[in-house]
Amino acid sequence: QAGQCIFVRWEFQQRRVFDDGEVSQWKPDKCEAHRGNGTVSVNDAPFFLAQPICRIDFLRMNATYQARVREVCTDPNANSEWVLLGENVTTLYAEVPATAPENLTVSNETAYTFLLQWDPGEPGDCY
Repeated sequence: QAGQCIFVRWEFQQRRVFDDGEVSQWKPDKCEAHRGNGTVSVNDAPFFLAQPICRIDFLRMNATYQARVREVCTDPNANSEWVLLGENVTTLYAEVPATAPENLTVSNETAYTFLLQWDPGEPGDCY
């Protein structure tokens, strides 16, 4: 039937809100659904439709964002309207810095490459 929505995926976008009130362009964002002890791709439609929740990564620290989401269908004319989050959201300020890696060593030197290895430090608020 024309105009019938057969679910494909959720589409999420975010944009940054600056201190002067200006906003960036809407940016499509990867969004993963969370299920128990792992994640599931947004292409896993039956689960993702039933569990519309996601974590947005790689945002700036202490920055304000707007977010919106819509349902995407096989027929683009049947896509839902965008729904805008009712309030802006601000990410937290990282207070505990990560500690430096230790024991940096080099091995397997060739004419064009070498291998670096190290012991990671504590992540602090870096996650």
